[in-house]
Amino acid sequence: MTDTRSCPMRMTSLLVTAAAVAGGMIPAGSAHALAGPEAPAGQYAYTATLTIGDDGNSRACTATLVDVRWMLTAAACLAATPGRAITAGQPVLKATATFTGGQTREIVEVSASAADRDLVLARLATPVTTITPVKRATTTPAAGTDLTAAGFGRTKTDWVPGKLHTGAFTADSTAATTLVTTGKGTDVLCKGDTGGPLLNTAGELVGINSLSWQGGCLGTPATETRTGAVAARTDNVGQWIDQVTAPRNSAHVSVLAGGGGTMWSQSGDLGYGEYEQAWGKVDGQDITRVTSVRSGEYLRAYGVAGGKVYGRDLNTRTGQWSGWGEIPGGAAGAKDITAAIVNNVVYLQIAGSGGSLHTQVGDYNAGRWNTAWADVPSSGLTGLTSIAAGTTVRLYAVADGRVYGRDLNTQNGAWTGWGELPGGASSVKDIAASLVGNNTELQIVGGNGGLWTQYGNYNAGHWNAAWTDAGGAGLTRVTSTPSGKNVHVYTVGASGNVDGSTLVSGTGTWTPWKELPGSLTGTADITATTK
Repeated sequence: MTDTRSCPMRMTSLLVTAAAVAGGMIPAGSAHALAGPEAPAGQYAYTATLTIGDDGNSRACTATLVDVRWMLTAAACLAATPGRAITAGQPVLKATATFTGGQTREIVEVSASAADRDLVLARLATPVTTITPVKRATTTPAAGTDLTAAGFGRTKTDWVPGKLHTGAFTADSTAATTLVTTGKGTDVLCKGDTGGPLLNTAGELVGINSLSWQGGCLGTPATETRTGAVAARTDNVGQWIDQVTAPRNSAHVSVLAGGGGTMWSQSGDLGYGEYEQAWGKVDGQDITRVTSVRSGEYLRAYGVAGGKVYGRDLNTRTGQWSGWGEIPGGAAGAKDITAAIVNNVVYLQIAGSGGSLHTQVGDYNAGRWNTAWADVPSSGLTGLTSIAAGTTVRLYAVADGRVYGRDLNTQNGAWTGWGELPGGASSVKDIAASLVGNNTELQIVGGNGGLWTQYGNYNAGHWNAAWTDAGGAGLTRVTSTPSGKNVHVYTVGASGNVDGSTLVSGTGTWTPWKELPGSLTGTADITATTK
């Protein structure tokens, strides 16, 4: 098959589309298989079937794992309309990858389709760590070379085999972007095999299946006997693949939630928006309020239980927690807590009974604390949050439903007076703060359970004239943590569920809100830190 232009029947895509489903030929959402022998168990484990679209309006393809987070497939598979270019970002159609072992992953991001060939990269919701990605070839196969194709397309006899099949092919010719092959004997690529791998004798990826004559495939006219196919070359797009799949230099977040008689932990990679699939239970105190600070590979959590204050450490490298230890000084009646760290010195503030304010100072590394909590004249405080910049700790508090701020000079221990923040906040239930550069991003939960934000210059003390409505309803708690120019905000809903979103500082632009995995309920408080 050296020239397809003069052929009376066009070489066709290998997509299995909803048109076939509507015709009653294949069940909706099913995968299909290649017209060759069934692949041996465990071989080609990096190959997955792709289900694209919704039931009743779906199509099926094959995809190949090239990185623990990324699959390579044909752009035609994930385009809104096959043949159109794909824009990088969220996929326009729902897509799910299912591996032969039963693992499934949602496709959450796509690259822009390759400019000159039928290729696109698709990022999985979470990494696949139990399957080795395919090895990629760096040279194109010569004419006459033996090749193997794999896919979940239909066979000669089955619409829905449900298993991975392979076929033997010979390389005919190559162009700058494509590789032309012919099936050996009766082996042929059928519908559903689009996006599957084309491999050399070393098992290395040389191409992604794109088009085929489909001679002998179930549903193809008996007059069509050609077994030729075209693949998009992958041996000369290694730089593009490496660039898209390169690890993102991003922060990791640790989220702690107290309530229900214990504390729970969750962690995520903010560059990929990936979180652990379940919350980890941290045994110990009946935590009702929690805060945290981070230095190096250690996270230190401070919690209120029974009105007293306790602390414990997490080694973020090993995942090991120390036991709870009470912070000295005889704190009692604590109702809320916040912490900030300046030069490895931790500054704790608690709202005590009657809304009083008390502070404690300790050496982060040595674990040494002042002998007693210091009283800071205040009353009516119900919520606290704090940030640190240079040698200053800025404390924000809720009193009488309004928001106030004051500074602590850590060099001499002097506090400024309270000042109400502009914007007319009222009926505030909870508060959080993050520092991005010299700018403070504040978040509050209002009386109706909605989320509101305020933005100001840390050094000059200038604030927006009004609080901005960020939406939401039924929220009870909020926390935030900065990373680069972003603020990562987490809220607790009415049922205790934890949702997260990212705010681009100073712009008011938010990413879509998503519930953190694990279906946590009964959350009383939440805290987050980034590294």
